[in-house]
Amino acid sequence: MKSMTGYGHAEGVWGNRVFLIEIRSVNHRYLDVVFRLPRELLRLESALRDLVKKGISRGRVEIYLSERAKQDEPEEVTLNEGVLHAALNVLKRATRSEFVDMEPASVGHLLMVPGLFSVGTVDSQTCTGDDEQLFSILEEALQEFIARRRTEGLAIKAEILRFLDRAQSLHLGMKTRIPAIEALERERIVARVRGILGNTIDLASERLAVEVAYHAARSSVEEEMARIECHLHALLTLCREDGAVGRRMEFLLQELHRETNTLGAKAADLRLTEDVLELKHVLEQLKEQVQNIE
Repeated sequence: MKSMTGYGHAEGVWGNRVFLIEIRSVNHRYLDVVFRLPRELLRLESALRDLVKKGISRGRVEIYLSERAKQDEPEEVTLNEGVLHAALNVLKRATRSEFVDMEPASVGHLLMVPGLFSVGTVDSQTCTGDDEQLFSILEEALQEFIARRRTEGLAIKAEILRFLDRAQSLHLGMKTRIPAIEALERERIVARVRGILGNTIDLASERLAVEVAYHAARSSVEEEMARIECHLHALLTLCREDGAVGRRMEFLLQELHRETNTLGAKAADLRLTEDVLELKHVLEQLKEQVQNIE
């Protein structure tokens, strides 16, 4: 079991540059991978995405790639003369305009022009290494990322097992009281019929027995109790599995909520109603934890 949140990073040399890859993720219904790459690396985005999908199944994953020159690599600043001339012409026109009150263009104005200067290495251009080197850096970052997801997933799993244990205890307590509750409900139905028809009715008649059995069956909760037990067992089984189990757990919790609501609507006993409300609270706590797993 893995959490959907995590962080991983790795640094390595690619060509004449040092690249840092950082991976962050948050909860998401499906897998959503977002890359923040330099323009010259956009050609590799599809291959990098395929590599990520091999180890991650769910979550919004953001991958940042930043670069810098090696420490022993000299760098130079290049002036974009075309941008400079264009910026100077605009500033000159602005100073001559009667609608703009400003001083003549200065170095401070020019430094604020985007793209006027570029920084690069002296000997070679950026991103000239073997693509496999970049993939290996990403794989290293992914290994740390997945390891942290697993560590957090173990903590979430412990919480899920704790809540499941509480839910099973509540279910067992309700199950032991159901026969007595249903017997009491049958007595209430007979008493209700007697109150309506009086003592002249033959309580041993076959027709009355059929009616009592019909109304007792409508108020029976055996089917709901059996389904709740089945779904709780299925959740425990998923806790023992490897891989992405979050969506299947979410579906089972939806079914558990539905059965528990039906059980609460049929409950004719105060203690049973209290247990149903407590079970709903435990299921909400389970839902909060399950929403965090892959």
